[in-house]
Amino acid sequence: MASTKRIDSYGRSMMIKIIHDVMKSDWPEEFKKHLLLRELLWKSDSPKGVKGDNSKVIFSAKAKTLWKKNELAKINPKSGIIIEHAVPRLEIYGALKNKKRLTEKVISKILDRMLVRVAVTKEEDVKLNKLGLRQRMPENWEDND
Repeated sequence: MASTKRIDSYGRSMMIKIIHDVMKSDWPEEFKKHLLLRELLWKSDSPKGVKGDNSKVIFSAKAKTLWKKNELAKINPKSGIIIEHAVPRLEIYGALKNKKRLTEKVISKILDRMLVRVAVTKEEDVKLNKLGLRQRMPENWEDND
């Protein structure tokens, strides 16, 4: 059986090119949206499930405290912590979709600015979800590109 390379093993520049090609394609909008949200917009250098140099995460104060407490207790430091997108993928997709001139350089800038991962406690995640911020940013938030 022939082995196939995972799409994310091609690196950041190839991922940006794929995002560009998908956005510029004549495929139905819902298909493009599904492909980007489910497979490509996970972290800035690779899609879901991939670890590496790009795995930098920004911690909330509570998540940082819990991580250190877990380490001292010699339990999994991730216990009680969730890694989330600081900006929901739907918002990132909207930023890509609404650009009049979408080049690979523009895509790279959007991903650098918006595709950020944050660590929050499970309680903080519940609060954010109750505020309706799972798939959108707050009303007063502005994407200043």
